Amino acid sequence: ILSLLLSLVMVFSVMSSMMSFTATAADTVSVIYRGTFPDGRTFDSSRGKEFAFPVSGVVPGFSEALQVLPEGTKCKIYLPWNLAYGKSGTRGIPPYSALIFDVELIIEYHEYSSSVIIYGK
Repeated sequence: ILSLLLSLVMVFSVMSSMMSFTATAADTVSVIYRGTFPDGRTFDSSRGKEFAFPVSGVVPGFSEALQVLPEGTKCKIYLPWNLAYGKSGTRGIPPYSALIFDVELIIEYHEYSSSVIIYGK
């Protein structure tokens, strides 16, 4: 069933969440994450430490998920191949690969004009 879902749509499994703001494509977020293939092999990880990056700087499905998950969310994001690295793949990730991300969204840095407003933990 999981492989069927991963071939069709993005799926979220939220473990916990706090009421808060959500990021936009222009924002930067800080997360703790682990990326795996459906068979459980890890292809990338923040190694248990916070890692900051622009929301628009990741695969489409991860970016889309970050824009609907509130700060403080712990979840599992299941991405079909077309919302991951697609038909081209990338270094270490074959073409047409579905991916799973375990994510803890620690903080969102919201940008408004020339100032940065930080919403704390």
